[in-house]
Amino acid sequence: TVIGGQVSLVAALRVQQKLAVKFLLAGGGIAAARAGGAAAAAEGLRISAVQADIGDFLRRGDTFDLVVIANIHRSPEERVVLLRAAVGAVRPGGHLFLVGHHVDSLGRVGPLDAARLYTEEALAGALPGLRTLLLERRERTLGGDTGEPVVDVVLWAAAPEALPPGRSA
Repeated sequence: TVIGGQVSLVAALRVQQKLAVKFLLAGGGIAAARAGGAAAAAEGLRISAVQADIGDFLRRGDTFDLVVIANIHRSPEERVVLLRAAVGAVRPGGHLFLVGHHVDSLGRVGPLDAARLYTEEALAGALPGLRTLLLERRERTLGGDTGEPVVDVVLWAAAPEALPPGRSA
């Protein structure tokens, strides 16, 4: 099971052939998720469109193979709460993928409040219980733009596998 936004379907196709995909979308995104249902079904996937705050949804207690947080830029205090909920929603052996605008892109993309943008330093150690496999700054150019690069932060983290019953670490 994968949870996230629009990139979740792409992730599902790359992670596993038979997956249930839960989309958290706002407004018109629900219609887009439903419209993509036929394409997903052709790939052996099922889409469940859910309109909810991602933090509230993650705190429901469900766990997922992959949690995707894409371009969600909360205040530093709200980010701590969201990331804590995301860690709790990754099932043993699962992964968390986060991508967001880096503070070096301030004024070009993303929120105009620098505190809401990501840095590698702000994310390092922000996922207790998960092992960070990748945390880096990535540059890209926007299509049709002046060619000036924008910067994102990409994070890929893994939850430890569950121990067999009767075994302890």
